Amino acid sequence: ENESYHGFCHGNYFHTFWMSGMTCYLSSIITNPEDRGKGYGVMLMDRAAELAKERGCKAIMLMSGLPRETAHAFYEKYGFDRGCYGFDYYL
Repeated sequence: ENESYHGFCHGNYFHTFWMSGMTCYLSSIITNPEDRGKGYGVMLMDRAAELAKERGCKAIMLMSGLPRETAHAFYEKYGFDRGCYGFDYYL
């Protein structure tokens, strides 16, 4: 918009055993702090869902750090379910 951006979304597509088919994994989705609450996050999610459907995905998955409660509220309002725990193993 006017040669500027309001957010960013990046995803990958892969086959999963637990979903029994193609899945979209969103590795990044973020809006600029000053642009939050203006609908840009919903537009990014809508586009990601559209692309995932075009590729035959059964689900969209993402991970989010425990302290990101505002982001979690956004994901749940959009329709995501909390589905698992994430684990980190540092080398």
